[in-house]
Amino acid sequence: MLQTVDRIAVSGSDASIFDHGRKWNGKGISCRAYAARWGKKLISTNMAAIPRDTAESELFGHVKRRVYGAYADKPGLIEQAHNGIFFLDELGECSLPIQAKLLRAVEEHEIKRVGGVLPKKISVQFVAATNRNLQLMVEQGEFRLDLLQRLNLFTLHLPPLRERPEDIQYYATLFLEEKSKKDPFSIKASGIDALMSYPWSGNVRELHNLSKDWSCFLIEEYWMLKRFKNFCLLRF
Repeated sequence: MLQTVDRIAVSGSDASIFDHGRKWNGKGISCRAYAARWGKKLISTNMAAIPRDTAESELFGHVKRRVYGAYADKPGLIEQAHNGIFFLDELGECSLPIQAKLLRAVEEHEIKRVGGVLPKKISVQFVAATNRNLQLMVEQGEFRLDLLQRLNLFTLHLPPLRERPEDIQYYATLFLEEKSKKDPFSIKASGIDALMSYPWSGNVRELHNLSKDWSCFLIEEYWMLKRFKNFCLLRF
């Protein structure tokens, strides 16, 4: 994954990226890594977590008094990502009307707030991710073929974590740095070996949950490794 991210970042391409794979395989983390390597801000959202009746306002913003309870203008998430990257997870959950507006944003680089009159130009790189079969959804009339083709300019497929052990150290280090900023520590070779020998049936989320457990202790590596071995025994 990291090699693929590096290739995109070095190329300087602003092409849309389509990221697919199983749940919890690190799609969001890979996007964060990409944004960090390119030095751009990242705005992200998960369509499965946004109610359909508010999705348009959340993504594209609204003009005051044009949406119930809106007493001020509000920029949408895509507008907030101007000059940066917008990561849209669970793309397959978008309704057809939302897909139409997304297509305009991706193709024409402009959006229009709910209740607005004039479109607003944006400079945003779109990264979309899903674990659903969008080609099948296209055949069933549930997803727009033109949007899929436009987003799918660069495909990043992330296999399960156990099939890319070279990423384990990166993820583990990243999670531990996030959770132990006041008292950081590193993982030595013996700890990495233990991590890489584990099958990670829960993918990156399982590793992330384990890092929360580690960061509560912030003690010598011996105890961290011992705790991990006990964790493995419980999981098998």
